[in-house]
Amino acid sequence: MTSSRTLMALVLLVACPLLASPAADPRAQVQTAYDRIQTIVQSTPDEAVMRDKVKALTLEFVDFDEFSRQTLKATWETLNSTQKAEFVSWFKRLIQATYARHFKAKQDLKIAWRGDTAYAEDKAQVASTVSFEKTAVDVDYRFFQHADGGWWVYDIVIDEVSLARNYRGQFVRIVQKDGFDVLMGKIKAAVERKEKGADATDQL
Repeated sequence: MTSSRTLMALVLLVACPLLASPAADPRAQVQTAYDRIQTIVQSTPDEAVMRDKVKALTLEFVDFDEFSRQTLKATWETLNSTQKAEFVSWFKRLIQATYARHFKAKQDLKIAWRGDTAYAEDKAQVASTVSFEKTAVDVDYRFFQHADGGWWVYDIVIDEVSLARNYRGQFVRIVQKDGFDVLMGKIKAAVERKEKGADATDQL
């Protein structure tokens, strides 16, 4: 995934506030979030501070436990509670560091919708096209509804490629070949590189 496409994913991955009404169309939440993140980008010239604000936003609307479970799928069930907690903690930092570093001060982002929100029981998907400078990317946002009615992000699809599935391919291969501890070592190293701004890829 290119850095420009990663940026498109970030627009809504870090911008969907849980503060909207639980009954609201998730697309309305995305639109509100876009307005919110655009304000942050335009009003925060210090990029380090801006990225910290972006990282903080993810805690309000992304269910990192569910994102982790969806990423590992069957492998998730083979982990004990301690391993699951460790994975969620570092996977969260990986997601935050990967995306937040792609925001640029004063950038102008535009969004267009591709149809209405698609609902299936407690799941919903919002389809959009996000444009930045000369790049346009289709970005779909997958939500699921908690028992209290709130909508939370659990996956995002960029040009028909699911982030959960993309990471799953890497993570499962590593676990099967070298074990969980090796996977965690690679994730921690990737987080360190990304938090220092030394790595713009989604590969471990």
